[in-house]
Amino acid sequence: MIDKTAKNDYTLSNCSDLYHSLSFMVNSLSQNTKIKAKIENNLPLKNSFENQNELKIALQNTNYGYDLDNLKQIENNFLKEIGKAQKNSQSSLKYESTQLKSIKNVSENEVFQVLLLGGSHIESALVKVKNGQPKLLSFREEEIGKLQSKQEVFELIEKYLNPKIKYLSLNLAFPLKTTYRKNVIDGILQGSPKEHNLKDLIGQKIGENVENYIKTKFNKKIIVSICNNNVSLAFATKNLKQSQNFDSQNIITGVVATGFNFGFFEDKNSFINLESGSFDKFESSFCGKIIDEESLNPNQNLLEKEVGSAYLWKHFNHLSQKLGLGIKLCSPKEFLDLIQNLNLVQTPEYFVATKLAKKVLENSASLVATKISAIIKFKNQGKNQNLATNKFKIIIEGSLFWETLDYKNLVEKYLELLGNKLENIQFVRIKSSFILGAAKLVINSAKILTLKAKIIQKLISIPKFYIWFSNSPPSLIDKTYKNKLLAFS
Repeated sequence: MIDKTAKNDYTLSNCSDLYHSLSFMVNSLSQNTKIKAKIENNLPLKNSFENQNELKIALQNTNYGYDLDNLKQIENNFLKEIGKAQKNSQSSLKYESTQLKSIKNVSENEVFQVLLLGGSHIESALVKVKNGQPKLLSFREEEIGKLQSKQEVFELIEKYLNPKIKYLSLNLAFPLKTTYRKNVIDGILQGSPKEHNLKDLIGQKIGENVENYIKTKFNKKIIVSICNNNVSLAFATKNLKQSQNFDSQNIITGVVATGFNFGFFEDKNSFINLESGSFDKFESSFCGKIIDEESLNPNQNLLEKEVGSAYLWKHFNHLSQKLGLGIKLCSPKEFLDLIQNLNLVQTPEYFVATKLAKKVLENSASLVATKISAIIKFKNQGKNQNLATNKFKIIIEGSLFWETLDYKNLVEKYLELLGNKLENIQFVRIKSSFILGAAKLVINSAKILTLKAKIIQKLISIPKFYIWFSNSPPSLIDKTYKNKLLAFS
């Protein structure tokens, strides 16, 4: 329902009430004398803005967004920061290398759990190992609030932890430094992400801490593996069949959702995580500056505060206030719902709101394009080839990129403006990537063989059995399973 929290300031506290709220919005808009006159004279606000270019001029006067020259400079600065990070020089980016080698923890037919802890939601899946690959058994997803301590993190994990599992694989949308302890991949927290306040967990091994928490509270031993969401995406990418015919050095991964991050393959088994959201060699928009000042982590994650969906609704509110619209959203979902219905409602007040939201969305997409373009240029350095000749596969995860109206198209538009040829860039989305990637932390399919498979593998060394097994009908043994065994021989 509409919460009239202040004069001329109507807050949408429920996205389902958006359409019903438009009559209230027009009252707020009518405080502007010029607009009020148009409404009273039955002049269509949409046509008036289009014909007189008033909305465009108003948006330009806010000095919001980046022109092409600024975007090219941002792209160049990002490229330089990657180079500095690679050389261990001072940089706003990381150059964290992770070896994408799965560690065999779980056994064939064993059930384990995957948890994704993001900026605004948690996803849980029970997974079974079948023929060396993860098979999804159950799934649930819920929104979460901001975490204020490591104790809250542990209690949240405890809430979703299945009491029967022995292995837990955590996929975290947090800045992590990969580390190893015995046969476990762990992660050291590098900073508080996305407005979570986890200062008491920074510098600590998260997996080890979770294990100790469960052991102390329940006297139960579990093994916890950790990676951040971009490294998890890299594990999932490495498992893709279609990537086998694609140069791993020309694969880039990115998360464009509540938060923002990019990385790339250095070689077949080495992945570089950049922590792109921390890039700061650009001037924040006036909205971004206000958001940063009001955040729990000022002067940190400046790019993420311009790009991530966790912040876009706040950009909209600051622009709305500056333009005197009196329209205020109160969550990322309300902003995304406004965008999704861009072409459905043609009332004057709704037209103004959607135009403003589209401007915010385009600003985010243009900055994402500069990062992709800079990484492509970085990967092309020293190859003695024209930029147009190398083909890149961009593996993206995140509803902001894939499910928000026109976002992907806007990124492609700015990639072209920055000199890239779209026929040489392919965007790919991996289904259930968080499950697949995090599962690969604990499944080494090349080593998992059942007793039956081990016996068959021994028999394959006998020529006559090999010939019979190779030609055995599909009804006798699963084709995929057979091919795996033949591959192991």
